[in-house]
Amino acid sequence: MKILMSSYFNLPHVGGLSAYVDTLKQELENMGHEVDVLAHHPDMQKYYMSNNDRTLDKSKIKDLVYEKVFAYFEQNMPHVDPWIRRREIERYCFEVAAVSFGLNQYDLIHTQDIVSTKALWRVKPAGTPLVSTIHGCLATEFLYTGDITGKHTLPWKYVSAEERYGSTSSNATILLRTG
Repeated sequence: MKILMSSYFNLPHVGGLSAYVDTLKQELENMGHEVDVLAHHPDMQKYYMSNNDRTLDKSKIKDLVYEKVFAYFEQNMPHVDPWIRRREIERYCFEVAAVSFGLNQYDLIHTQDIVSTKALWRVKPAGTPLVSTIHGCLATEFLYTGDITGKHTLPWKYVSAEERYGSTSSNATILLRTG
């Protein structure tokens, strides 16, 4: 099989997600599968296939996506927090990048987070199965880091919805057990 593994986050980086992707990729290749990995480049300025050095400068698509999405929000939902607008723009950019790398060649797509899961679910070929592995809860992380100030805020409601859609937008979801 030809498999695409994908993460919205930059790879490689220190932590469990990167180790998980590296180990799973190696084991799948040992079984005879061909595996590509799509992620943000460590410099966060481009998207790339980490195993074959195909890259796409983020700026080439972000300006166009930003213009369209920002105009939509201004016209239809001007009350929406700029933080939410940025998250939407980032996801749309990831969708465009994934499509530009060509998704038709894959027999299976395996995403590693809620952002890439929702993005690839929206743009993948209809017959290609999508498996997601959810490595953590972004909504809770944003509370801890202070990016979201409370559960009563619009950003909290947005991220909670993002968690729901990201964790249910696949044919199968793997949840990692810790501890």
